[in-house]
Amino acid sequence: MSAELRVATLVAQVRAGARYRDIAPELVQRLVQRELRHARDDTTVVKAVRRQIHQVTGAFMVGTPNLAAAAAAWPGVAPSERQAWCIQRLREHASTRERLPHLDEFYRQIAARVGVVTRVLDLACGLNPLARYAMPFGAADYLACDVAGQLVQLVDVVVRDTGGGAAFVADLVAGAPPHHADLALALNLLPPLEHLERGAARRLLMSIQARTIVVSYPTRTIGGRSVGMCSAYEQSFAALVADLPWHSERLLIGDELVFIITRPSSRSPMP
Repeated sequence: MSAELRVATLVAQVRAGARYRDIAPELVQRLVQRELRHARDDTTVVKAVRRQIHQVTGAFMVGTPNLAAAAAAWPGVAPSERQAWCIQRLREHASTRERLPHLDEFYRQIAARVGVVTRVLDLACGLNPLARYAMPFGAADYLACDVAGQLVQLVDVVVRDTGGGAAFVADLVAGAPPHHADLALALNLLPPLEHLERGAARRLLMSIQARTIVVSYPTRTIGGRSVGMCSAYEQSFAALVADLPWHSERLLIGDELVFIITRPSSRSPMP
């Protein structure tokens, strides 16, 4: 069996599992190729790749309902019921559930610092775009991406129908998608990205084509424990941008450590 065929076969085996079939194939291939450098047997490679994917996506998806069914149900939601429907979905996804009690304050603080926003780029979005109703810049063109296909399917139908935009599958380990934006959101993204590949967080930040980037970190575990995460992540972020000519402002909103990065912008036409 050729090396290319072996990789393709292992990618198919990883994605054959119900929890992994809608994960971006580019990411699965990247992880398979990395595990093969250790000359492991195929079964071990598949298990290792699935474990890594679960570690960075699985915990956030606990309790999330059938995403395909939710996407199919959206067109039947009356306009007067859309906000309540979105709030319920946000409660069902770990990352956005934690932010929900502070949602209005979270986006009010951001909006006060970013100026005019005509396009948002939401990276590893989860269900965050369903919080568009709470965003003072929610009328902007909204582009969102995530590694999970069914989640993207739901987000896509909602953003297209609530002000315009699109959602797409992306492997962010390779860097940010080549879209210009006024505001990029990288919420609770950098730690799992760095877990997948050392140096990926820095690579992502450097590749984002946006005037303002909002980076956030959790200050508690999903189980609610505070184990020095705020201090650790603050130091991690400082090291990440120490040599860059960017300005960042630190905020603490609820259980989320937030950095609003502004940097010199070379304005280019938005693709």
